[in-house]
Amino acid sequence: MSLRKKFFVVFAGMMFFASTLIPLVGAQNNQAAGNGLQISPTRTDISASPGEVKPFTVTIKNITDIKLTLRATLNDFESDNVTGNPQIIVDDRRTPYTLEKMLTGLENIEIEPDGTKTVKLALDIPGNTPAGAYFGAIRFQAVPNSNNESERQIALNASVAHLVFLDIPGEVVEQVQVEEVNIQRAIDGNVSSGSFFFQPPNQSSLKIKNLGNGFSRPFGRITVNYNGNEVYGYDLNNKEPRGIILPNSTRVFDDEIKNVTKPGKYTVVASVTYGSGGEVANYSKTFWYLPFWFLAIVAVVIILLVAGGYWGYKKYVAKRFSK
Repeated sequence: MSLRKKFFVVFAGMMFFASTLIPLVGAQNNQAAGNGLQISPTRTDISASPGEVKPFTVTIKNITDIKLTLRATLNDFESDNVTGNPQIIVDDRRTPYTLEKMLTGLENIEIEPDGTKTVKLALDIPGNTPAGAYFGAIRFQAVPNSNNESERQIALNASVAHLVFLDIPGEVVEQVQVEEVNIQRAIDGNVSSGSFFFQPPNQSSLKIKNLGNGFSRPFGRITVNYNGNEVYGYDLNNKEPRGIILPNSTRVFDDEIKNVTKPGKYTVVASVTYGSGGEVANYSKTFWYLPFWFLAIVAVVIILLVAGGYWGYKKYVAKRFSK
């Protein structure tokens, strides 16, 4: 193969390599909904032993201009395995973590327009209840009781839920697994992830699975390292109350990262602590930041080296055969 052909092969290979560095792009959508009721608080966390009774209250406000009759129900829920938001099970199906045999005081209520009502509830834990995690959603949903169409529509849209998390101490298995660490660039709802970036990534995403039979509230330290030096770090799941991972479920924790400014290889190190604080799960992920200007310089250098080698070879051949 001639030197000219070699030059074009090298150049084409370099362009193909550069084209494979484009990360994958995805999208995330967030939805919000409102109705004619407010509830406070939105969740209750209880730790109790078998045989105990734990009372708690919730306050509901009717922010409509009509009287509402609220049907009270207990629904089990599951994790969506991404955000940690509950997926309410609207049929009669029960999970192994149900509060069905523990919750007392649940009954339908009526609230006047712009009125409030405090509902007194309790968890009565049977003496033979195994240790572990139990949870459920107490829902209050308006029942249409008027022939007026607008009032019926208001009632149909009025619904709130209160989440209850119960910890029963004992022989509880506490174990988590860091399943995945993704590095992402998130701009205006568009998320691209991968191992090579032309523009600085600004988000890390940790997928953690709870392998135990209790609630997991992981925390820890995440660092971004360049050439062995930390350029950025943050504390995982550091808001109170800490985010919960339900038993046998996963949750994704998205957090901002900064200071990815220099071209080259970076390593994200995740040290995730769980349980009583003595257990740590470690995970690392590498990625490359290769901005266009850096690739352009590399391309020019390669072209100059190839051209210089070709020119030097021609000069050498010409000098040799001139003798």
